[in-house]
Amino acid sequence: MCLAMVTALVVLFRTRVTGQGRLGAAMSNGAYATYVFHAPVITMLAVSLSTIDIDMGVKFIVIAPLAVAASFAVGSMIKRLPVARDIL
Repeated sequence: MCLAMVTALVVLFRTRVTGQGRLGAAMSNGAYATYVFHAPVITMLAVSLSTIDIDMGVKFIVIAPLAVAASFAVGSMIKRLPVARDIL
């Protein structure tokens, strides 16, 4: 059953999703910069929420989307710098 669902999803995405939008292209362009700079972003978010006394699962649910968005934003900003443009 699982194998059939995975195969069906692969075929569906191969036939229906054939292009990239503007957001996908921008994220793809900045993926390496995001990879390089994601650790400090995640650490900063985790430390900033360390004083809040809530369940760890809830913290993860809050931090994960923020970390993804912030990592891509930081990577995009750093990639715009003239020095980093040639390297990243």
